[in-house]
Amino acid sequence: MGQHGGGIAGCEKAVSLEPNSTGDYFVLREVVRYSGRHEETMAMCKKAIRLNPFPPSWCYFGLTNAYSLAGQYEEAITAGKKAIPIDPINLVPRVFLAATYSLNGQEEEARVEAKEVLRINPHFSVDQWEKTIPYKNEEDRELIIGALRKAGLK
Repeated sequence: MGQHGGGIAGCEKAVSLEPNSTGDYFVLREVVRYSGRHEETMAMCKKAIRLNPFPPSWCYFGLTNAYSLAGQYEEAITAGKKAIPIDPINLVPRVFLAATYSLNGQEEEARVEAKEVLRINPHFSVDQWEKTIPYKNEEDRELIIGALRKAGLK
């Protein structure tokens, strides 16, 4: 809804009520990530991983996106590769890996991930994806969308 500040406050309240809830960190991390606070997002993902002996894939693909937006592509790729075996048919880690490889100048790897995105969802559309990502910073949106297009996704 574009109300990042209010979303953060509400999610912080939920985390304060249940500080060991990986799920609460998921929602808080989403709002913080879309607010452009990449370092905080990384810290939250890492904490969620520590809280859960079997972390869900979002812990890692959240790190992928945050590291990527912070320009830390090797770390982003490492995190993205951890998300895939946890949930092999989840589209999101593949999308963020395709974007990250593209941003890192690894065009061949980006195209491989783009093909995986289309294998999982043959109807994937960058235009539709763009409508679902509520980045506060237009630069973040443009960076990811441009990288997906460069990876070969339409």
